[in-house]
Amino acid sequence: MENVIYLKKKPELSRTNRIVSYLFFCIYVLYPIIERFINTLPHRTTLFMLFSLITSFFIFFFNHPSNKEIKYGLLFYIVSCFWALFGNDALPAFATSAVLVIYKANYKKALKIGFWALLIGFSLIAFLSYFFGFHYSDNMFNDQTGELIRWSMGFTHPNHAGLLFIFIMMMFMIAYKQNWFTILFVFASSYIVYLGCKSRTIFIFAFLVLFLYYPFKLLIKYKGIQAIVTFAFPIFAIVSIILALYMPTGALNNLLSGRLWYMNYYLKNITPTLLGGDKYVDRMYIDNLYFQYLYRGNILKFVFQNIINIIGIHYSCKQLSKSIKTSFLFEYMCYLCIGMTINLTNIYFTPIHFMICLCLFNELTKQKEKQIARAYALSQIAIN
Repeated sequence: MENVIYLKKKPELSRTNRIVSYLFFCIYVLYPIIERFINTLPHRTTLFMLFSLITSFFIFFFNHPSNKEIKYGLLFYIVSCFWALFGNDALPAFATSAVLVIYKANYKKALKIGFWALLIGFSLIAFLSYFFGFHYSDNMFNDQTGELIRWSMGFTHPNHAGLLFIFIMMMFMIAYKQNWFTILFVFASSYIVYLGCKSRTIFIFAFLVLFLYYPFKLLIKYKGIQAIVTFAFPIFAIVSIILALYMPTGALNNLLSGRLWYMNYYLKNITPTLLGGDKYVDRMYIDNLYFQYLYRGNILKFVFQNIINIIGIHYSCKQLSKSIKTSFLFEYMCYLCIGMTINLTNIYFTPIHFMICLCLFNELTKQKEKQIARAYALSQIAIN
């Protein structure tokens, strides 16, 4: 019988390859910061998306992928490009670019690097805004007194600043092992940012982390709870529709700043299209993730998102280690929860999309063919 040891892990990249992978991963993650310095450039998001797809394509091949990885890597590129062109959504393109430069490297280390880079970038924008008036006009003032009501921290909207900081904290919770100290750190830092931008979304996130992380950690070990999390995206979408239909007025609608009334108006007066999109009426804007996919996108996009989320979370439960899985699934549930109160598609890199794409790609390309493992194992036998 042939004496070959099959590897469970892919061969390590060279130091140069890892550095290049981490560098470009960091660049993709930093787009929300870079965008603030090029905000006068026309079509900046489209140009940066093309930059990320092209550079990640070359780095992908620079890292010597297997035939199976090439096949599924090209599939990811085709789907993300198609979705960017016809689905009016750059999120899959950014997630694909990030995954295909980092999947052979240490993604936890990549998330740590991305976390620190984005935190430093966020702090820099806030510093320039506070002391030098960087994008000062983006703040919100009282029309009568001129008093500052909500500070945008240098970003396009106070909610944008709050949402970006939530994603920074999500990266932190996925990349680092969690304990009471780190949970308190996430809560305290999120609350401090809330005091500046007055975004209720980050306020909700801070309290979800403080009060629900450990109960979730105890419950997620049960398969029934994992099943609920797997189907959480369509569950939250259905709940959003039910609330909009039956509670368009009242205390909850007031708490959500009239969002339920707007959603009710759309449901009763506008039919979502199968392939069209951008269904706006009288400049009304819906701050709800699920209605964004349904009305700014279309029915096909909405169904696609449901399917991808279900499959992605299913494989995440299989792919991730216990500690990372708990943090990621908790952040996923937080993401869906705050998605009922805000549009989450304005920031083009999210740790949620990245982790779902990473788990899907790793599941599709796992070493069934054995060629790389066999060649590597034989080379090690020859060396020894």
